[in-house]
Amino acid sequence: MKSKIVATLKRAQALRLNAAETKAAVVSTLTAAGFMLSAGAHAALDAAIATGLTGLQSDASDLLGLVWPVVIFVMFGIMGIRLFKKVAGKAV
Repeated sequence: MKSKIVATLKRAQALRLNAAETKAAVVSTLTAAGFMLSAGAHAALDAAIATGLTGLQSDASDLLGLVWPVVIFVMFGIMGIRLFKKVAGKAV
C-alpha cells in the first residue's frame, strides 16, 4: 500500500501536477486499495452473520417507512409556522 502511494506521488511529480491534482491522485489510489481490501472481507461473511445483517436491514427499512410520514408532517408544520410568521409580520 505504501509503495502504491509512493509510486503515485512519483508519477505526480513526473507529470508536474499541482497540489490538488496530486491529492486527487493519492485519494483515488487509496480508494482503489480500500475497495480491493474490502472485497476479501465481504467474501468471508458467515451465513449467520449475513442473515443477521439482512434482518437488520429489513428492520431499518421498516422503521424508515414509519418515520417518513412523521418527518413530512413536521416539515410542513415548520413551513406553516414560518409562513404564518411572515404573513403576520407583514400585516402589522
